[in-house]
Amino acid sequence: MPTLKIYRLWNVCKKHVINYIYQLKCLALTTEKFEAFTAEYKSQWMCPECINAILKRDNTETPIRSTVSMNKTFTPSNFANKERGSRVRSKEIIMKEIEYQLFEEMGKFRLEMISRFDPKEGIYNASSKIDKAENELREINKIMRVVQEKTEKVEFN
Repeated sequence: MPTLKIYRLWNVCKKHVINYIYQLKCLALTTEKFEAFTAEYKSQWMCPECINAILKRDNTETPIRSTVSMNKTFTPSNFANKERGSRVRSKEIIMKEIEYQLFEEMGKFRLEMISRFDPKEGIYNASSKIDKAENELREINKIMRVVQEKTEKVEFN
């Protein structure tokens, strides 16, 4: 008999793979209510966690709302903050969040600008252009010497 008495105080969820045992007190059930359940209901019983996990797909209980006119003019009272008490976020918290976001964005912008206008890269580009110009100037000087030598040979002949 002791096992029967203990069994009366508990119910088992049939949905879980491992049957979880729920105390009737935790389910807000009295022993009389539990005993009034049919055997079929008890065999199909699910814990509150499983019931909440079931997706509710049927929207037949949703009340029909009237259509909203888009031509309606808005007054400043429509934009009033209706939150009260602890639900209202203080201006200091909001300002700190904005300040944090601003610093993050400024940091990203700074890194982007540094990567675009890297002084070392600019110096390297300028240096390579100067080297290229020097090489071209040497080539022109060689050509000028050859031309000058040919003109001197023509003058002496």
